[in-house]
Amino acid sequence: MDEKLVGGVSRLSGYVNKVRNEEKNVIYTISGDMFRGSLIDSEFQGISTIEIMNLLAPDVVTLGNHEVDYGLAHLLFLEKCATFPIINANMYLKLNGVRLFRSHIILKIDGMNVLFIGILTSDVLAKTRSEALIGTMVDIEDAAQEVGKICDAYRNVDIDFTVLLTHIGFEEDKKLAAQLDPAWGVDVIIGGHGHTYLTEPCEAAGIPIVQAAIGTDQIGRFDIMVDTDTNSIDSYTWQCIPITEENCPRDLALEEVMEIMPFGDPLIRLKLTGAQLRSAVKFMLREAAFLDGEHCEWYQFSRGFCCEYDRAAQKIVSLKMNGKVVADSEQFSVIMERFHFLNIGDFLNLPAAEVEKNAKPEEAATRTPNVLEEYFNTHELIRYDGEKRLIIHQSIQ
Repeated sequence: MDEKLVGGVSRLSGYVNKVRNEEKNVIYTISGDMFRGSLIDSEFQGISTIEIMNLLAPDVVTLGNHEVDYGLAHLLFLEKCATFPIINANMYLKLNGVRLFRSHIILKIDGMNVLFIGILTSDVLAKTRSEALIGTMVDIEDAAQEVGKICDAYRNVDIDFTVLLTHIGFEEDKKLAAQLDPAWGVDVIIGGHGHTYLTEPCEAAGIPIVQAAIGTDQIGRFDIMVDTDTNSIDSYTWQCIPITEENCPRDLALEEVMEIMPFGDPLIRLKLTGAQLRSAVKFMLREAAFLDGEHCEWYQFSRGFCCEYDRAAQKIVSLKMNGKVVADSEQFSVIMERFHFLNIGDFLNLPAAEVEKNAKPEEAATRTPNVLEEYFNTHELIRYDGEKRLIIHQSIQ
């Protein structure tokens, strides 16, 4: 079984930064659904995701159906939180026909003017918790006409390349391409919503259409050579790049809190004697924990705690708290998630009944992420001070 980690925002960001550093003329786009209806998005209603997206720094993003999950007012609030441009040509207020977002953006790159237009149709929008005040184009034909209006408005501007960022699904992208007048000059459609994994672009009406499935497991890379004399594609290659350790270095600025502490369990405070603590740590460091393919529980040690372990001899050489040797009879407060406490016999080889003789376990916090989030909110700059809490010796004489 392949247990390699795939995906994740930190590796995605690492790949984007890598390409930006290695190549010239790079544009990073997202075709909707920055929010995906996940537990985290539901909890924070997209605000935490916008903060992460600001770190990713896309050049341009269009809306997907999940962007309207939390209502019109909240959508407009989230747009103000974004430090990157969000475009959509065909969402408007029914009251007066005013567009909710800018319809397009022109990015200048290597002397070229690249026009991006965002499209989301009512067929997609109707499946969300939409509000009666929001309108959009009725169908693909109407959406195509809206594209035509924007392209016609820039006939007197030297537009070298035109990209549609759509969130309508792969089959609808092909229908849209067929509705576009070649005189409008649309060169590429980069789509979303269908979650379609394409190993190569699909050409419809002479327009290459690409999608890169869903989530952060992969990213689409579209290398395009443009003939600026004819303002058309000279050649292109397309790849879906897996977001893996081999391809993508981590962006350490995007290590996710929920990656470190992904569960919402309460925290339980219990008492352990020094002897029990020593026994638990030794069990955690049993040889199986060092072997590939073995699943064992590993625990974080608090500041001031230091354990030196001789792996060859399979023994604890030194166990100290705040520089003082841990005595067998001394008692220590230990906090762990409820799931781990309920499985303390399997995970730490400690009989629960013996632990409860020391003191009655009590709930220290209702949700683990709350504690971590509050700590980060009250400590603006957190740095590793180099303290060594677990030292593994292969053998010491």
